[in-house]
Amino acid sequence: MFRDAQYLRAGALVALMGLAACSDSTAPEESAPDLPLAESMIFDFDFFNQGAAAAPTPEGVARQSGAGLNWAAGALTVGLANLSVVVHLAVPVATWRAAAGHAPVFNEGQQTFSSDLTGYRDGNDRVFEMEISSSALQLNDFLWYRGRAPIGGTRGSWDFFDPQAPSTVAGRIDWTHPANDEWRLTFSAQSGPNVGDELEYETDGTDRLVTFFDESENREYEVYWNASTNEGHIVSPGFRGGVKACWDSALQDTPCT
Repeated sequence: MFRDAQYLRAGALVALMGLAACSDSTAPEESAPDLPLAESMIFDFDFFNQGAAAAPTPEGVARQSGAGLNWAAGALTVGLANLSVVVHLAVPVATWRAAAGHAPVFNEGQQTFSSDLTGYRDGNDRVFEMEISSSALQLNDFLWYRGRAPIGGTRGSWDFFDPQAPSTVAGRIDWTHPANDEWRLTFSAQSGPNVGDELEYETDGTDRLVTFFDESENREYEVYWNASTNEGHIVSPGFRGGVKACWDSALQDTPCT
């Protein structure tokens, strides 16, 4: 499971200092290309935020939120699996949203960042690189992440580098976006103690599905919910004996059909 919080957490003051003109590797672009959507690096787990961090056990979450144990176990499982992803992506998501809007982003926090985006064509792909500077982190034009996507395509990837080891890829996202209401994002740990762990997030209309694989335990977990009805289920080796456990629209335990 994603256990270690090795990188900067959310809550930073982010300033986009420049959006460099994108250029071809062999000839300049006439205009800046469209950027991949911020959703290509966003794992939206807000559904579980109404108490998931309030207590360290499913029973505690259930008491806090008034939900049943099945939903509580799903909230805790998703929250723990998402820790490392949030830590990896807090600054990249903020700076990428700023780049897409061509405007600075200001968040509460004690650190100040400046960022610079460049892009170029590589064959049939467009490549985007974001460099970030921060006096607090002693970073100067640090290449924090790089994205690649085919021109006109509906898939791509992001590589996120380790600020403590700039040449090391810490995590990777492979994403696909075949339709307006469909996304699949797979985050995989590429280095460090969690290497081999993988978290996948899928949306299809109102359906949401999270699966993740814990390399160290050789276990896979699944959490599903419907963003419209709130119904869902969890399949976890450490909960209910690994049997599918469901909740209803009121987040109360219910038999699975």
